[in-house]
Amino acid sequence: MFKYLEKLLGKPIKYYENLMASKKEHTEITKLEIETITNTLKPHVLKAYALEKDTMHFDTYPLTDIYPIPQNKKEIPFKYTGTYLFDNVAISLYIDLTKGFNDKKNYDYVVHKSEDLPASLKQEVSNIEKIEQQSLPIWEEVIHRFPDIHKAITTMEPQHPWTLYKKVKETFKPTNAPIVMGGYPQWRVNDVDFRKLKNLQFLMEYRVNEKDYSIYFFNDLTTEQLLIMEQKA
Repeated sequence: MFKYLEKLLGKPIKYYENLMASKKEHTEITKLEIETITNTLKPHVLKAYALEKDTMHFDTYPLTDIYPIPQNKKEIPFKYTGTYLFDNVAISLYIDLTKGFNDKKNYDYVVHKSEDLPASLKQEVSNIEKIEQQSLPIWEEVIHRFPDIHKAITTMEPQHPWTLYKKVKETFKPTNAPIVMGGYPQWRVNDVDFRKLKNLQFLMEYRVNEKDYSIYFFNDLTTEQLLIMEQKA
């Protein structure tokens, strides 16, 4: 039986046992280790802003006078989730609530110049409560952004570097809010070539937590075009 599994999986069973063991929580991470890495990371912490509601409810201006509302194939209008401002760029996002929102066919967006938006809309958006957060990249991105810090972590905890970094991140109180603007993208799946993000400015993540699905919005600093990435865990 074991020989069959080894042939099927391609590597010895012991390899997969060790791999799973390495992912287990390591309870012997010390307070000093956490404090040391936390202090090392502090200069690289970025501000992010969490919105606890996944839709904005505005009734004080006519959206249809600004742009047509996206519709699905049955001509049912998508639901307006809100407009999000980033310096000179504004993104209005819509989702199709007639289906499970976990596919690019079920949402649409409109990009505007912030200066072109009605004053009433800008006022409504500015009144939305945003909770300031401290943001750090996911563990797999640390090696590309901060190789010296990555080396310090792996030297301090060679068997459990991921666990040490996870505990450090917890001290910065990461959020599970449905919308996060700014900071570092919190990727659900580590399949990103981080070198390709060098010229991209991260704008926001729209999360559908019950579907383990996220849409990531970036501004390409070279072309000034909006770039969309999606992930489903």
